Amino acid sequence: MNTHRQYINEQIKKEPKFAKALAKAEQEVGIAVELAKLRERRGLSQTELAKLTGMKQPQIARLESGAHFPAFPTLQKLLGVLGGKLELTADACHLVPTRPKVASARR
Repeated sequence: MNTHRQYINEQIKKEPKFAKALAKAEQEVGIAVELAKLRERRGLSQTELAKLTGMKQPQIARLESGAHFPAFPTLQKLLGVLGGKLELTADACHLVPTRPKVASARR
């Protein structure tokens, strides 16, 4: 039985474009994971973040699952509320916190 890594390596050998597609998918999922971590670090639920951004909770859930990559204006809105910034390099994309706390949606 092949391991996951062996399967990936076989696919890359068969189809070189697979490596590029895989790297893009890993980057998109990476942003989703970092977005969820930043939200959790701020002590917000998806529902609270949705209220603060004017979005709906299912939209937040889809973004955090990696099912959808956020459009740049959406990412700006989320990072504005969460107090984070986007750092881009030639081979990586990261979300970085810029302040310790965010105003809560709780009343």
